Amino acid sequence: MTRKELEALIPTITSKRARVLLEHILEHGQVTTEELKNIHGLDHPPRAAKDVTDRGIPLAKVRVKSSTGRSIVAYGLGQLSGAVGSSTGRTALPRTLKDALIRKHGAYCANCNGHFEHGRGLQVDHRVPYEIGGDTPFSELDSFMLLCGSCNRQKSFTCELCVNWTKKQAAVCQGCLWTSPQKYSHIAAEQRRQLTVTWIGEDTAEFDCFEKEANRRGLTPAEAAREALSKFK
Repeated sequence: MTRKELEALIPTITSKRARVLLEHILEHGQVTTEELKNIHGLDHPPRAAKDVTDRGIPLAKVRVKSSTGRSIVAYGLGQLSGAVGSSTGRTALPRTLKDALIRKHGAYCANCNGHFEHGRGLQVDHRVPYEIGGDTPFSELDSFMLLCGSCNRQKSFTCELCVNWTKKQAAVCQGCLWTSPQKYSHIAAEQRRQLTVTWIGEDTAEFDCFEKEANRRGLTPAEAAREALSKFK
């Protein structure tokens, strides 16, 4: 793949993070994690790099010095060979898959249970991360879930820090909160439990009252909720 072909490809990439990274590389030859954060405002550079490689565009990583002398990563283009697309990267998820999931589960985030009108703000996610389970036939709806952008980012950060990220055992993922929010035995391979409750729209008034009462008692909402739940021991 030539530089000219890559320049033509960039406008077709829907991921803003991927476009920013590639445009910087084309202009300067490489881009550091520091530049991605400080110049382009990307808080998690590895996610931008992943968006690029998911499209089958290889990246090369080298260690360089930051402005403060720390050792950081810089990304450049790797060896490009053949066509870039689904044959070398992950398969793009079709819009019809999101529509099917909304028909089956409603326009709700599977993790926080927040409702999103007409599905706006919801993203289709592999229940078992693509990096571990690979591509899954779109007909297997139960292999996918809908997550809001916030929960999807949280899942990505949590999974990348999990010990199973390198072991790549799909069975471990199957018992994780981020794969099965309604029935799980661990969170990122740790014995943990988590309760996420979301108030949206007019319902936020209910939370505001709860928070006010908790603060009156010198507690945070989370502390007040734990205190109430402790009665079920």
